[in-house]
Amino acid sequence: MKKLIAALMMAVMLVGTALAVDSPVADTGVEVLDGGIIITTNNSQEAADTVNAAAIKFVGEDKQIILVDAYLWGNATLPVTVKLKIAAAAGKKVTTLHYGKDGWEKVSDAQTDADGIFEVTFTDLSPVAFVFDKAASDNKPSDSGKTDNKAGSGSSSQTVADKTGEPAVMAIVSLVAVSAFAGMVVTRRKEN
Repeated sequence: MKKLIAALMMAVMLVGTALAVDSPVADTGVEVLDGGIIITTNNSQEAADTVNAAAIKFVGEDKQIILVDAYLWGNATLPVTVKLKIAAAAGKKVTTLHYGKDGWEKVSDAQTDADGIFEVTFTDLSPVAFVFDKAASDNKPSDSGKTDNKAGSGSSSQTVADKTGEPAVMAIVSLVAVSAFAGMVVTRRKEN
């Protein structure tokens, strides 16, 4: 019985840990098709505060901005060339920006295909912004719950990615962990 309870507790802890960590496949609107990076939600307030001015400087006004963090994955080394997909940018030119020690810098311009696929070579990573023309429907909330939020005084917008490790799921996992621990304590007392 002790082994069963211990195995249950270990499974609960593993699931809880997996849900609490930022997901490397978080829905940022950017999909890595080929290459040695992962993309996650950006949490840098400094980058978010300055990305609109950089987009206006490098590309122009009234653009869609997706702000993400990019990290090397596996055995990849810099510089790294990756194939990305941004469905919202299908058939449009995408300008890739990187926030370095001197602020925002332009990495590249790339034309996407009809599916929003393009390649970019990074010499440095995180945070990264992808800037492209907005579609007429980009100012309205989408069915997935994402909306365009103004991220400063410019007329550009920033896509808000879905959250991982939602509190409701974590509460359930915590309740199961506490229940498993209580069962272990009761079992231990009965043996003594």
